Amino acid sequence: MNADDGNSPRSGLRRLPLVRIAAATVGVVLIAVAALELSGGAGASHPRVRGATIDLAGGPGLADRRSTPAQGGSQRASSVSGKTGGADKLKKTDSGVSPGAPSDAEVRSELKEAEALGLFGGGVKGGWTFPFQNASVILDSGTWTEDQGVDISTRGAACGPAAVLVAMTSGTIVQEGISGFGPAAPVLQIDSGKEKGRYIYYGHSKPALVPVGAHVSAGQPIAEVGCGIVGLSTGPHLEVGISVPGGPPCCPSWGATAPEMHGILLSLYGKH
Repeated sequence: MNADDGNSPRSGLRRLPLVRIAAATVGVVLIAVAALELSGGAGASHPRVRGATIDLAGGPGLADRRSTPAQGGSQRASSVSGKTGGADKLKKTDSGVSPGAPSDAEVRSELKEAEALGLFGGGVKGGWTFPFQNASVILDSGTWTEDQGVDISTRGAACGPAAVLVAMTSGTIVQEGISGFGPAAPVLQIDSGKEKGRYIYYGHSKPALVPVGAHVSAGQPIAEVGCGIVGLSTGPHLEVGISVPGGPPCCPSWGATAPEMHGILLSLYGKH
């Protein structure tokens, strides 16, 4: 047979490469279709997937992103919304002295320096006074502790009318009730002196003796140490603190302004 009828071995050899090429082409097409299905297609629109701190689709590169520290992380905020750290651990007696606590002589020396600078002037406008009307009801200064503010316990768990709290300086009561500090804890906005505009809070006090909006002078009664458990507490005491300059009424974060308030209290305590 001279003509090629398609059944000869030569015809099969010519068609074999064509079959392989066709099969390879089909394979490439199937892979491309599968890839489009997984990605949703070139023109499809999908919501962005967000992790804890970064957006995985679109936007600037990873090198340009900044993570937001989680609450309780290494970066400490200067102000928080209320009390943090749980109930205050109070000293029940004044038999011990905290490490580093100043002596009475040091307190008197600090007081003289403060008075020489004109920082404290008693119960007059612009002056400062100790937050307890009768300082004899509190435990010795060596028992005071710092957290967001300064914790001061009373002798024999004195509270109510036996432990009246006064405005440390002149100003306006702008708030009563602080999360973790009790429903009546007052906040005083200072209206004069170098600390004008800052706030003093009286945590764990109850009841308040003046209404919100009242203007008070240094030494004027504004509240009482709360009896029993008021807010996050283990017993009657006062936590008094001062806001961060330019910050919200309450409250400073742990240790942000407590040393400053501690120094003020020690200077004022020397008057009693």
